[in-house]
Amino acid sequence: VLVTSQKLSSAPSELLAPGHRVTLVVRHGDSDSDTRIQVHVDAGGSAAVRFEAQPYSGSVPENRAPGTAVAGLEAVRSAVEKFPYGCVLRTDGGADTDHFELSHNPATGNLRIVTKSVFDRESRATYFLLLSVECPGKKSASAYIKIDIEDENDNAPVFEHAEYFVTLEELPKP
Repeated sequence: VLVTSQKLSSAPSELLAPGHRVTLVVRHGDSDSDTRIQVHVDAGGSAAVRFEAQPYSGSVPENRAPGTAVAGLEAVRSAVEKFPYGCVLRTDGGADTDHFELSHNPATGNLRIVTKSVFDRESRATYFLLLSVECPGKKSASAYIKIDIEDENDNAPVFEHAEYFVTLEELPKP
């Protein structure tokens, strides 16, 4: 049983974000042992979880090795930070799920989406990823993330003919 001297809040505070930190001391005879624990307060109630703005967008350069992080996801990170503790994020559903991988550490708030493929912008310029969150109390939400493949000047220009002929009209003198 954890007894507090004041009401705990589920809202992050500057001093205690992302949760409340407590040092637990156990005494047995003359010896002590201590550990730090972090307490997350479930907001409970019927408050819905939701993504604020959609679709979100990010980008990744073409021709990069798998494991490259998708850039521009600050708005997604900001939305995820507002979810109550205990929420689980997934990238499931949608045809493009096989091309990306989600990495999320709820303790640190670190959210990354990385590539699982090498992309060629000339083959396909845009992908869509469905991000879902499920929170305690069967609350859930989902949002699409549009991922643009950034062009790299990797293709030389191609001319169909060896020579081109044009006719230009001379302008009259003023």
